[in-house]
Amino acid sequence: METFSKIFQNFLLSAVSVFDISASEPEKIYHAFVLGMLLGLSDTHEVKSNRESGYGRYDVILIPKKPAGLLAA
Repeated sequence: METFSKIFQNFLLSAVSVFDISASEPEKIYHAFVLGMLLGLSDTHEVKSNRESGYGRYDVILIPKKPAGLLAA
């Protein structure tokens, strides 16, 4: 986790402007960064963000395009 933290910190310091980050919702830049990384899996997974599900809303979901076989009981 320390490596990710350093990479994320370097990304923020080198690529993000103070105008990109909302003081009232600072987590949005983190969400966009993570979503951008996960889109690299779009060949094998369906990537969805901020959709309603059940009684709430999820941040990000990855759905395999080819589901693994069911495990025998």
